[in-house]
This record gives sequence, structure tokens and C-alpha cells, in this order.
Amino acid sequence: NEYSHALAYLEKSSVIYSEIADSSGLASVYVTMADNISDQGDFNAAMDYLKDALRIRKNEYGENHQRVASVYVSMSGILRRLGKYEESAVCIEKAYVIFVRIFGEKHPNVASTYLSMGQLAMDTEEYGAVQDYYEKAIGIYESFYNGLHPDIAHSYNELGRYYGTVRSDYSSAIRYFIKSKEQTEKLYGRKHFTLSVT
Repeated sequence: NEYSHALAYLEKSSVIYSEIADSSGLASVYVTMADNISDQGDFNAAMDYLKDALRIRKNEYGENHQRVASVYVSMSGILRRLGKYEESAVCIEKAYVIFVRIFGEKHPNVASTYLSMGQLAMDTEEYGAVQDYYEKAIGIYESFYNGLHPDIAHSYNELGRYYGTVRSDYSSAIRYFIKSKEQTEKLYGRKHFTLSVT
């Protein structure tokens, strides 16, 4: 299948980066391998690659670098899927602090952490926080991207899911699903595959 082909090429890349002592390239390959493996459902193996990537990036850039924060975001998502919610929260909080320190509060990377916090709050049934996190993410994305971007569409979809699933407010859910659909159509046209999930 396509995943096994991709993984084989990534493993070859990792060998080359190791041989030429390119730690930055190796860390990037590990992150991509983790994405590939997690898509296949092997979250523990994905975490192993992310831990290696984090160790390399901390050694290369120090603790407070956006590439380190990006690995924390990936780790948080995997830990959430593993049901390790407290560890997931620690990782996303570390990413948030680093991104705010580097970019300030109004940056898409910060918005992505709010979105992750909202998804974690949904999983842990801390429903009081979900809407706030999603709305913060949407506000930053809308301001930064001038109202049109895939991240905005995705955030609308998540907020719609919250309204429908948690609050049983179906009219609000439909309103946000429509907003997500309209964003996607503007970006990609009416026949794009992502419209099947909105």
C-alpha cells in the first residue's frame, strides 16, 4: 500500500541523513514518519519517532524554538489518541508557551494550539472550555488570514461538531458547518474532496 511505500522511502532518507550527520533533516524525517505511522494507527511507534525528533531539535535549537514547539503539538495529538490526556495537555501547553514567546498571541501557530486544546477538552468532556478555545482559534485565524483559509474552515467544522454533539444546538451546528463548506468552496471549488467531511 501507499503508506508502506512512503515509509520505505522515509527510512532510506533517515539512513542518508544519519550518514551525513544532518540532524535537522533527520528530525524532519522522524516527524514525517510519525505522521505516516499514526495514520496507520500505530500511535506508540509514532511517539517513539516524535521523542527522537524532540531530542534532536532540543539539542540543535534549545527548548524555546518553533521547531521544538511543532513536535510538542504532534506529540499532544498522538497522546490524545492514546487516551493519555494529562500528558497531551502538558505537551500542548509547552507548545503554546513557546509559540506565544516567539510570535505573540495573534499568530496561527498559537491558534493551532487553541484548536488542539479544544479537541482535548472535547475528549475529556470539559465542555465548558471547548467553545472558548475554538472561538479564540477562529478569531486569530480570521484576523491573520483576512477571513479565508483552510484552518478557518477546519475550525468552523470543529465548532459545528461541538454545537451538534455537546449542546444539541443543531441550528448553530448547521450554521458553522455551512460556514466551513463555504470557506472550502471558495478555496478549492465545489468538487473538492474535503467537502465530503463538512
